[in-house]
Amino acid sequence: MLISVGSLLFSCYLFSWKHKKVSVKQEKTYGITFILLGIIASVFGFSIYINEPIPPQYIEVYGVGYFVYGLLLLVGGWCMVLNWDKKPASYLAGIGGLILLWSARTIYYYGLSKSPLASTLIFALSGFGALGTTILAHKKQSSTSLLFVWLVLLAFFIVGLLTLYSGLNAQFGHVGRVLAEAAK
Repeated sequence: MLISVGSLLFSCYLFSWKHKKVSVKQEKTYGITFILLGIIASVFGFSIYINEPIPPQYIEVYGVGYFVYGLLLLVGGWCMVLNWDKKPASYLAGIGGLILLWSARTIYYYGLSKSPLASTLIFALSGFGALGTTILAHKKQSSTSLLFVWLVLLAFFIVGLLTLYSGLNAQFGHVGRVLAEAAK
């Protein structure tokens, strides 16, 4: 569900950015939020390797995806808070986008999920969104196509909704199963 919060929040940021409604103070607030989400996601992504709560073949895909997502949030957040140029950070977003697209291919090809199509969409749309932010960082705000901004925004918004749905279902399924077993 952490990914859904970050993705939905980033969609809001893109919407405000395109309509030139983001003040310096708001940008720093978004940045601090992204840093906190990035720290939590990075810790969770790294802890998957240590605790191994899922089978090892899944760790390589989901652990890396979670860690990359956290790293991108951290770097983007720092750029916002410290008012750094976002272009160098966008290269990292582009590399992260390629990693997420490759992970989407792996999930779909090997069926590494109970619902491979939904998981593939989450990773693929995240990857396309990350690549889109790379392009957005290199264009002037006024010359950026509204359609392109909406496509990137929509990618993150759909990722946010899909991960929220997935997270709530997983929480219900996992918690419900453990509680049902404990009640017996």
